[in-house]
Amino acid sequence: MIAEGGKFKPNRSEKPDSTELYNIELVKMFYKYVDSGRLDKLEALFTPKAKIFYESGDPVSFDEMVLLIKRFYSSFPDFKHGVEEIFAAGDKVIARISYTGTFKNNFIGFEPNGMTFKYAGIHIFQLKDEMISVFWGVEDELGMMTQLGFELKPK
Repeated sequence: MIAEGGKFKPNRSEKPDSTELYNIELVKMFYKYVDSGRLDKLEALFTPKAKIFYESGDPVSFDEMVLLIKRFYSSFPDFKHGVEEIFAAGDKVIARISYTGTFKNNFIGFEPNGMTFKYAGIHIFQLKDEMISVFWGVEDELGMMTQLGFELKPK
């Protein structure tokens, strides 16, 4: 609705779609399972042929995603997601995430140094039949690596 002066004014009588609220709760459950190490519970949240994308744009399988999560938590045992903002529109849920952790074990060939980090990311989930069917993740891993003191050199 457009009010006088051309500014948007929401209709306060409209209530959020219960499907969107369900979708938000399902995504929050995803983060809860990941951060608590209950990765065996994740499969129930994803469709059998879910498509999972990270920065590279190449899709990974559900099993590959779980392996990536395990590797990350092995290197950063206190790694946590902070849901800074989350909202739903139709069949999509968008979450602005912060990540924190401490470098305690080997990570992609780098020895741990005990340093901590905090960086940001955006996750987009598309749901179908009350399950995650597509996941897109974009994360500032360069920011994380810089905070950990990794030196990046061109080849």
